[in-house]
Amino acid sequence: MGSYEYSDAWKAIIRPRRRVYNEKSLGNLLEERLGAQSFLIGSHQFKRSDYTLTNSRGHALRCSFFEPSDCQRICQVLPCAVFLHGNTSSRLESLPFLRFLLPSNISVFTFD
Repeated sequence: MGSYEYSDAWKAIIRPRRRVYNEKSLGNLLEERLGAQSFLIGSHQFKRSDYTLTNSRGHALRCSFFEPSDCQRICQVLPCAVFLHGNTSSRLESLPFLRFLLPSNISVFTFD
């Protein structure tokens, strides 16, 4: 194996390519996979708020915050789980955890 092939091989493991998507398709994907801005888990109502934050390098971070709806909130301040996804993943990876965390009154913040 030549040095070029070796270099490509370890880079694929250490730093795989990021998932590429455009904002419009991501918006549709979020609505499809994350659901509506307001949704039910069991008999409890929750809401999702999407934000864009800018880091110190000027890069946009796309964020989603999941929490109980105002009428379901048990107190003003709730614990929050910050979900950090894998190297080439996205905030969609947080979805399976919502059905456990949100009914336990733990809000969830995730970002790309």
